[in-house]
Amino acid sequence: MDRKLFTTKDIVIVFLFLILGYSLKFLPFFNKIFHKYNKTPSNYEELILNKDYYMLYMQKKLKSNWEPPKLTYNTKVKVEFQILPDGNIINQKIIESSGNKDFDKAALLALRKSNPLRSLSEDLKKEKKVIIDFTFDYHVKK
Repeated sequence: MDRKLFTTKDIVIVFLFLILGYSLKFLPFFNKIFHKYNKTPSNYEELILNKDYYMLYMQKKLKSNWEPPKLTYNTKVKVEFQILPDGNIINQKIIESSGNKDFDKAALLALRKSNPLRSLSEDLKKEKKVIIDFTFDYHVKK
């Protein structure tokens, strides 16, 4: 009669311990971030009140909605837009074209798909106008 060295339950338990150990390795890093802003991970929404976190959030959302055409060369397009306090994006325009109309249109489409963003962070709401210059960079992988 063949007997297995490890049961499925044993493997799952070891796997969970490995994940827990790996997570704890990064715990000091996350504690440092959340302690700096006197927040806990459960209050993540409050972190967005900080200008730096808002800009990271905005960049991630724009990049996730960007679907550039496949090109064989590196290029970029620079856009400008205004963010209203409620998060709506207005006055979108290209300020530095890539020279490729489809590429430029993809950048403007990413802005439309990302609209609206979350409401502005508290420190950004103090600004008279929030005007953003944002560059969509395209790099061909070699």
